[in-house]
Amino acid sequence: MFEFPRTHSTARPTPTARPAVETLEDRTVPSATSVLNHVQSDLQTLTKAIGTNATSAVKADLAAIKTDLTAIKSDIKSATSVTKDLTTLTSDLTTLGTDLADSASAAVGRDLRHLSQDIRTLAGKLVAHGEGSDDAAGASFAVKVQADLAKVTLDAQALTRALSTNTNATVKADVTAIQNDLAAVSAAVTAGTSATASINQLTADLTKLGKDLGKHVGGQVQSAVSHLRNDVHQLTHDLKGLTARLREDVQKLQRDVQLLVKQIGTNASATVKADLAALDQALTSLAADAQAGKDISADISAALQADVKLAGDLDGQASAKINASLLHVAFDLALLSSLNG
Repeated sequence: MFEFPRTHSTARPTPTARPAVETLEDRTVPSATSVLNHVQSDLQTLTKAIGTNATSAVKADLAAIKTDLTAIKSDIKSATSVTKDLTTLTSDLTTLGTDLADSASAAVGRDLRHLSQDIRTLAGKLVAHGEGSDDAAGASFAVKVQADLAKVTLDAQALTRALSTNTNATVKADVTAIQNDLAAVSAAVTAGTSATASINQLTADLTKLGKDLGKHVGGQVQSAVSHLRNDVHQLTHDLKGLTARLREDVQKLQRDVQLLVKQIGTNASATVKADLAALDQALTSLAADAQAGKDISADISAALQADVKLAGDLDGQASAKINASLLHVAFDLALLSSLNG
């Protein structure tokens, strides 16, 4: 499991004005509307900086991001989940950074970073209202990790551009190592496995790059290294939060299954007992794999199948409390699946 020190980003500050307050699902939360408006303004500024001579791929990326923001605005208005659209937004932002490649000017790079920072802020605002609930608290970290990955990827691209004219073989090797580390982190997060080793290696290689560059580097390079270091720190913090949340949700699932077994009692039929044994086996495997930082997708699927079969075999025989517990177990598994990617 992740055990990283809590760190703080020194990214571009957000407006100091106190955010407006709105009510969602009987909870009073800071409004995300102003942040969303800021993100849309950032996109307009970036589009203008890129200009009309952009490639077809970049134009498509900008259009996709605009569509994503419209979808998120609709989600906010209808009080529905924003997780899917936020994930799509961060993915499209990363694609834009890749498609811009070496063609991005300093102004475009700056505007792109401003956009990524405000998208990260938007993600935090949109999920902040759920920090006290079982579903949204986990989703909060999951969405933030995706936004963090997008920011770190853009930072690495900016650093690569800033060092494109550096001919030092050691520095070039450092940059390649950082790119490989980031790819490993992203792959681990996508697969739902532990990113601990990869994130530690990324931090170490970033530190090595700073030493190999020395003190006599240009402002653009210094800025790129600083941004990347700060955002890697934020990524490690949110990964730690996501891992802790996953552990808590596994424990909650275990408690719900224990309650279900107690409610069913010892007089259950042989079929029901076999279903409970299958559920227990899947849950044991899930807990072990989660603790080891392995992919738990197959475990979740097996547990859910066992829960569904148990519900079917109990059909017409279960009390209201047992049916409620069956639903709680199914909900717990769905939540774990969403956190696992």
